[in-house]
Amino acid sequence: PPAQVKEVIQYLHEMRGKTRLDFVPFEFEEMLDGGVCPDPPAPDQPLQCGGAVAYATITPAGEVLPCHFFEGVRADSVKSDTFRDVWYRSRFLNYFRHLRVADLHGNCSTCTWLPRCAGSCRAVNFAKGDLFGGNKACWVSHESLTGEKG
Repeated sequence: PPAQVKEVIQYLHEMRGKTRLDFVPFEFEEMLDGGVCPDPPAPDQPLQCGGAVAYATITPAGEVLPCHFFEGVRADSVKSDTFRDVWYRSRFLNYFRHLRVADLHGNCSTCTWLPRCAGSCRAVNFAKGDLFGGNKACWVSHESLTGEKG
């Protein structure tokens, strides 16, 4: 639930610098201060995901996916082509690379933070049945829709 996501991120944010562990920036962390994102959304802005851009997952079956959260999706395989060929020619990977902010609907499409998070993790939404819907783990949109503060 979004309130639990917020609670965990707040705790880890507070722990940064107080332990020998090094915490990388967390999803939605910049929204903790409650400010408003000043930038207007750009419809052609790519969705902010490194999947199929900076990394990929190769399943035991050899299928190349944007990330491990898409396991189960039928995709091109390194068992029948080279990784290079799959990386550059896969319809699925190329489709994923070209997703844009304008493709989103639901609470993400009207959120003032959209230019910064760009809809966040699409795989979470894919797992919930709606690749383009509002982010299911985002407490910012949850709080704005329900009025609840987590």
